[in-house]
Amino acid sequence: MPDAGDAHDLGAGEGDVPLISSAVVAVRHICLRLGLVLAIAGPCFLAMPALAQVAPNCVELCDVVCIKPFSIPDRWDDATAITGYTGGGKKPNWQNNNNCDSETLTSDVNGNGLYDPGDGYVDSNGNAMFDAEAYDPSVTGYSAGPDAGNGNASAGDLGLELTLKANNSSKPAPARYYAIDLPPVNRGTAIPGGDAFRQNLATCNPSAVGFGDVLQMETGNMVGPANQGMRDLIAQDPNAYWDSITRAIQGSAFPLSPRIFFLTAHDPRLPIASGTSTLTVRRVLAIFMEQMAGNAEVRGRLLRVSYPGLGSPCGGQPAIGGFFLACATPATPTTWGRVKGIYRAAPTRPGASSKCRPTRPGTG
Repeated sequence: MPDAGDAHDLGAGEGDVPLISSAVVAVRHICLRLGLVLAIAGPCFLAMPALAQVAPNCVELCDVVCIKPFSIPDRWDDATAITGYTGGGKKPNWQNNNNCDSETLTSDVNGNGLYDPGDGYVDSNGNAMFDAEAYDPSVTGYSAGPDAGNGNASAGDLGLELTLKANNSSKPAPARYYAIDLPPVNRGTAIPGGDAFRQNLATCNPSAVGFGDVLQMETGNMVGPANQGMRDLIAQDPNAYWDSITRAIQGSAFPLSPRIFFLTAHDPRLPIASGTSTLTVRRVLAIFMEQMAGNAEVRGRLLRVSYPGLGSPCGGQPAIGGFFLACATPATPTTWGRVKGIYRAAPTRPGASSKCRPTRPGTG
C-alpha cells in the first residue's frame, strides 16, 4: 500500500474520465486507510488538475467549508462599450477601466443597492434607460467551465492566473480582496477581529458558505496578518509548484497542499458603505498560491477540488462556479492494485502513446 509520499498529480495526458474517477477513489481510500489528518483539520481532499472533464460519479457542491477570510469581486463585463461612456471630451470611459460602472441611483425603493424599475437615476447619456456594465454570475462570472453561455469563460477558468491584492477602496477591482468575518451573518454571528482573522487563515473554519450568503466585512486593517498568513501557508509546502504543461500542481507533500485555499467571489454591483458593510456571495473559488507578489499580495491559479467533506449537491440551489465536487465511492473497496489494474486496462486514446504508465493519484 502506498504512503502519502507516493501521491502526486494526474498529468494532462491522463485526464479522461475513468482515470480522474479512479484517482478520486484511490486518494480517498488512501486517506482513510492511513488515517491522515490534514493540517486544516478537515476531511481528505483531492485537488484535481485543471481539466474540463468531470467524472460521471462526481457532482458539484454548493456549500463549502474551510473558507479563508477573503472575498474578491466576481467577474463582470468590463469590455463591452456602452454608448455615452466610451470617453472623449469630459465623458467617462467605462470600458476596461477595472471598475464595475453604472449610472448613479438617486432613489432605491427596496433598498437592495441595485437598480429596479421605479428607482431614480442620473441619466448622464440621455438615452432614457438605466445603464450599467453587465453582471450575471452564470454569464460573466468565474466558472470552472467550459461554459458556452459565459462569454468570459467559454473554455473555462481552470488554470486562470489571478493576483490577489488587498483593496483599500470602496470600488471593486478585479482580484482585489476585502477581509471578511465568518460565519456568514445569515448562518450565525460573524466573529470580527485580528485573532479570528488569523485563525481562519491558518486553519479550517467549519462554517459552510454558498450562493447568496451574506458576509460581514472586517473593519480592521488586516494587511499585516494577511501577509504573514499567506507566507506561512506557502512555507508549509515549499516544493509545490504549478506545472504549466500538465496544468496541475506538482511536488506537493500533502493530499491537499496548504497552499490551496478557498475564497468567495461577491456581487461586484453592490456598493461598499462606510463602516461595517456586507458582501453577497456569488461564487466560491479554489486557488493555488504560486508565490508572493508583494505585501499581502499573492499570485495564484484557479483549480478544481474534489471535496468529500461537509457540503451538499447543488440540486435546485444556484451553482457557485463548479470548482468543488463530491465524488461517490463505489461499494467495492478500492485497493492500490485494483486502481493500477484499471489504469492498465483503460483503452488507449487516439494518438496517445502505448507506453503511458499509470500515474498514482494525489494532490494537485
